[in-house]
Amino acid sequence: MRAADYARLVALAAIWGAAFIFMRVAAPVLGPVWTAELRVLLGGLALLAW
Repeated sequence: MRAADYARLVALAAIWGAAFIFMRVAAPVLGPVWTAELRVLLGGLALLAW
C-alpha cells in the first residue's frame, strides 16, 4: 500500500471513531431521534457528494 492509502485509512478510522463521540455528546442535548436524523442526513449528503 502507498502512503496515501494509509492516510485515507487513518482518516476513515478517525471519522468512524468521532461518530461515536458525537453520538454520546449530541444525544443528551438533541435527543435520540434528532441525533439519528442528523446522522442520516450527514451520511446522505456525503454519499451525494461522492
